Amino acid sequence: LITYTSSAVASDTSTIAGTNTKTVTITVTALQASLEVSPNPFTLVIDNEQSVTVKNTSVIPAENVVATPPGGSTISVVSSTCPPTLLPLQSCFITFSSSSASPMTQSVLISDTNTTPVTLPIAVVLSNINATPSSVVTGSSVLITN
Repeated sequence: LITYTSSAVASDTSTIAGTNTKTVTITVTALQASLEVSPNPFTLVIDNEQSVTVKNTSVIPAENVVATPPGGSTISVVSSTCPPTLLPLQSCFITFSSSSASPMTQSVLISDTNTTPVTLPIAVVLSNINATPSSVVTGSSVLITN
């Protein structure tokens, strides 16, 4: 049994021969996992926890999937259901939060040890509020909801 490993996407040939056998040449291709993140782009409401789905769309496992907000970002990773090995066609969830809308749009990298990172633009927005009724007289009550 011969096992080939690679730290990068590559294709090469390998010649195998024994002392009493014919030579065999094989092509060895190292594949890279591929991730899909949805929704992409993503809108995150301040002071709320919201999740994205990360799916391994390749035929090989994705190893150690993580989300990395940029340095100094107001976005934080709250939790992740991504296992150490995300099998082909399986999905996991990464949950984010933000306590500030400054800056309004930030890019977070979703990556693992054997893929090209996916850039996830995240728009951080203020929560909407509603006042009912929208017009009142002095001494009246207003219900505020969001």
